[in-house]
Amino acid sequence: MRDATRITKLIRLKGGMQTPLLKVKPPYAGTTSDPDKTIADINRLLRKYGINDYQWTTLWDQQIIELKVMIETMGGDGKPRKVGIKVTPPVFKAKRRTWDSKKGRNVALELPNYSQAMRLLYHWLKIKIESVAFGLKEVEEEFMSDLIVRLPNGQETTMGKAFRPQIAASGVASLPQLESSTEKDYVDADWKETKKE
Repeated sequence: MRDATRITKLIRLKGGMQTPLLKVKPPYAGTTSDPDKTIADINRLLRKYGINDYQWTTLWDQQIIELKVMIETMGGDGKPRKVGIKVTPPVFKAKRRTWDSKKGRNVALELPNYSQAMRLLYHWLKIKIESVAFGLKEVEEEFMSDLIVRLPNGQETTMGKAFRPQIAASGVASLPQLESSTEKDYVDADWKETKKE
C-alpha cells in the first residue's frame, strides 16, 4: 500500500488556499502548437459559437495572458444581455537548455511554457462553451467564478476573486444567504421507446 503523503502533494493556490491533489504530469506539456496558433484556434472557436466580442492581453515578458469575453445570454426578464468573463490561464514552467553568452555554454533554465498554457486554455474553453451551447449549463452557472463583477468601491474583478477571501476565512457557510429559486432543477422531456426492425 502506498503512503498517502508520498502520492499527495499540496498545491498552493492564489489566496493561500491549499488543495491536496495526486501527483500527475501537467497536461499538454509536449505540445508543439505555437501559442499564437492556439490564440487563432481560440478565436475561431469563439466565432463558431457566435461570440464575437473578445479581447486578448498578452504581455509575454511579464508572463501575463488574459482573455476577456462578452457572451450574450437571455436575462430573467427574457431580454438579451451581455455577460463578461475574464480568464487568465496558469503559466507553466519547463526546464530548457539555452545558450548563455556570459558563461559561453548552454545552461538549463526554467522558462515559461506558453504553448502548454494556451492548449490548456483552448480545451477548457471548448468544454465550457459546448456545455452552454448544448444545454448542459447556463452561461452564468458554467462561468460563475470567471464572471466579471464590479465591487462597491468600483474595482473590477471576477466572482471567484471577490468571494475567495470569505471562503478562505470561514468556508462556504460565510457566504450571504441566498433566496430559494423558483426555477426547476430538472428538464421536462418526453420519452418514446422505439423498436428496431
